[in-house]
Amino acid sequence: MSTNTLTLGNGSGQSGLILNNGGSITNGNITFGPTEGMIFSQGTTILGSTGNTLTSNGLTITGLGATTMTLNSNIVDGAQPASLNLTAATTGSSITLNGTNGYTGGTTLSYQGTVSVGNNSAFGTGKVTTIIVPGTSSPNFAATGADRTLGGSSRQPA
Repeated sequence: MSTNTLTLGNGSGQSGLILNNGGSITNGNITFGPTEGMIFSQGTTILGSTGNTLTSNGLTITGLGATTMTLNSNIVDGAQPASLNLTAATTGSSITLNGTNGYTGGTTLSYQGTVSVGNNSAFGTGKVTTIIVPGTSSPNFAATGADRTLGGSSRQPA
C-alpha cells in the first residue's frame, strides 16, 4: 500500500475484512470509515505496520481455527470511541498487539491461547475485560520485545 490509506466501508453498520493464511495488509493506514470494523483471521496473518493507523468506530477481530495474528498498526478511535473485541476460541491461537494504541472504548478478550503484548498501551486507555471460553483453561498473556507495564493508576480491574 506504500503510504496510502485503504478505506473499507463508507456507510453504516459493519464492514469486513478476511485474512487467510499468509495474508497481510501492511505499509499504509487502514480505516473502516464511519463503520465498525469486522476482521476474520485464519492461519498466520499480519495487519498493519509500525507507525501506521487502523481507524474504526469499533473493531471486532475473530480468529477462525488456530490463528496466529500480528497487529502492528496503532488502533485509534474513529468519529466515536472505539472498542476492541478479540475472540479466538481455538486452542493454540496467538494474537500479538504491537501498536501504540489510543482507542478509548475498552477491550474485551475471549480467547484460548496467548495474547502477546508488544507495547505498554496495547489495550488503549479503556477497561480490559477477559472472558474465559467455556470448557477451557485460563488464557495466557506474554510480553514481547521487552518487559511491559500495562495500565496505570486509573486502570480498574474488570
